[in-house]
This record gives sequence, structure tokens and C-alpha cells, in this order.
Amino acid sequence: MRIAKLLLLLCLFCESGNLLSQKVNTDSLEKLVQKNNLQDSIRLRLLTELSSAFSKSGSAKTLLFANKLITLATKQNNTVAIGNALYNMAVYYEKVSIYDSSLYFLRNARRITNGADQKLEANIEETMGLNYFRKSSTDSSLACFENALKMQTAIHDSTHILIILNNLGILNSIKGNNLKGQEYFLQCLKIHENRKDSSAIARSNINLGLLMLKAKF
Repeated sequence: MRIAKLLLLLCLFCESGNLLSQKVNTDSLEKLVQKNNLQDSIRLRLLTELSSAFSKSGSAKTLLFANKLITLATKQNNTVAIGNALYNMAVYYEKVSIYDSSLYFLRNARRITNGADQKLEANIEETMGLNYFRKSSTDSSLACFENALKMQTAIHDSTHILIILNNLGILNSIKGNNLKGQEYFLQCLKIHENRKDSSAIARSNINLGLLMLKAKF
């Protein structure tokens, strides 16, 4: 289990973003969205970007801008925008470790959008997998990530595909499916090698080494 936790830490490190540059972007967007003469379509986009950016850093401002987004999107009968707002709220609650609330908003986002946005649907499934993992519901997490992998592959989102492959490697390692876990980590390594991403190649090799140590290959 300790090695599996090390694998998870490496996975989360891969997901980390540049919060400093994100702060600069949100500051400018906040000033812009306060203007009174904005077209509704532009305001809608800005509110979506703001609630998304704040959700990734676990800022309570997520709820402020997501609720504003829901109000405006409801007036326009824009279900996808409402779904995005609910999804961003779910991401926020996952970041602050309130997993049941996160799952509640994810289910509502999926119900409201009803498959109207493939990317959003894939992200919902992936974030559900992460929440179930945090709740130690390994089987549910595994099922969600397997579904999310199919969805992200269908829309060719290579960044999310890599994250999911890594998570599937971790989950299979935890469940003792070491050969399958190794297969997922090798898929990650191959993609990183094709990209010539030396730091990501190193992380994948570390994951493989830890897995082999755990499995005594």
C-alpha cells in the first residue's frame, strides 16, 4: 500500500498546474467580467473560464462565479453552460475533500447536459473516478476511469488520456493486478517517449520501477 501511495503522489504531481500564471489570468478576467457593457455571450464565456480556473486551485470563488454562470445560462436556456458550472463546483468540492458533494454536482451536471457535450461528459466521468478513489471505493473508481479512457480517447484528448492511464496503473496495482498495471504504465511511457518529454519519461520509469518492486517482478 505504501508503494501505491507513492505512485498516487507522482500522478498528482503530473496534474499540478502553474498557479502563479493562473492567478494573473483570473485577476484580469475578474476585472473584465465586471464591465456593464459586455454581451451576454462574452460574459457567459468569462464566467465559465473564471469558475473553471478557481475550481482547479480549490478557491471558494468558484462557487461565486459558478452561481453567476448558472443564473445567466438559465436565462438563455443554455444547458451545457449550466453543466459546466455544476462541473466546476464539483471540481472545487473534490479539491477541498468534500467528495459526496462533488459527486452530487457531477451527477447533476451529467443529468442536465444529457450527453450534449462529449468533452464535458468525459471530464465528469474522470472526476467521478477521482472522487471514488478518494473515498476508497476502488471498484467504482476503476469503472469510471475505464469509461473515461474510452471517452477521452474518442475525442483525442492526449493530456487526459495520460492522466487516466496513470490512474488505471495505480488502481490495478492497488488491486494486485500488477501485469495490467504495468501495461497501463507502459502505454504512458510510450506516449511520453514519442513526445520526447524527458521529465515525464523519468516519472513513468519511476512508476514502473515502484510497481515492479511491489510485485517483485
